[in-house]
Amino acid sequence: MDILVVDDNNEYRDTLVRYFKSKGFRTEGAIDGADGLARYRKRSHRVVLLDLMMPGMGGEEMLYEMSKWDELPVVIVMTVSSREDEYRYQLYEKGCFYYEEKPIDVQETAWKIRNLIQIQKRDGRSVQGAGSQMNREIQEFYEYVLDQIGQEEMNVAEIARKMGVGRRALDSMAREFLSVTMHDVIRNLRLLKAREICRDGGAGNVKELAGMVGYRDAGYFSRLYREAFGSSVVEDLKSGVRLPAFGELRERM
Repeated sequence: MDILVVDDNNEYRDTLVRYFKSKGFRTEGAIDGADGLARYRKRSHRVVLLDLMMPGMGGEEMLYEMSKWDELPVVIVMTVSSREDEYRYQLYEKGCFYYEEKPIDVQETAWKIRNLIQIQKRDGRSVQGAGSQMNREIQEFYEYVLDQIGQEEMNVAEIARKMGVGRRALDSMAREFLSVTMHDVIRNLRLLKAREICRDGGAGNVKELAGMVGYRDAGYFSRLYREAFGSSVVEDLKSGVRLPAFGELRERM
């Protein structure tokens, strides 16, 4: 899968490029929106990591230009500060698939790409082209799951009922546009939430953390966490910090 990283910060961009290359993605960088558009036209990347604030053509303008095309990549917008909900919704309408605050968690982003964006092209349509009509439904699903993340009894049937759709339709949407089952999506979102709580120091021990994201069995939760992130939940709880800064990250590559 091809990834394009568009960011005017040379160190930040180059670190992201090296990291995703190390994870098996074909990755290149662009210095601004104009450079990004030119590179995308030559290669048609599947995923674009796009900084918003850049001199010259910024990320929002690049996103707007790409929104005019019939075939779009999956766009993950990166920004140094949080924005109002209405602004983020406007980005989603223009084709943004994810919205991440810097410094992005590169492990989580790579995991999201592998588990949620590995979509087979259908009828010659791009990933974003095939999925753009589902953005609102998928976003609604994500928001509901995250709101109920601590409820162990949360399941696909209950979510389908809350959203006013059939369970079969919900599963079909997940398989077609995310290439996973809704059960997998729920598990992934539970684990992503657990990762966030670890970084913020919001849990005192593994059992408490497991309960906060809807798992009664702490041992089972710990195994899932390690499989997902390649690290021990115990150690991550002890550290209570975000992933390494980019300067430190380079030393680990």
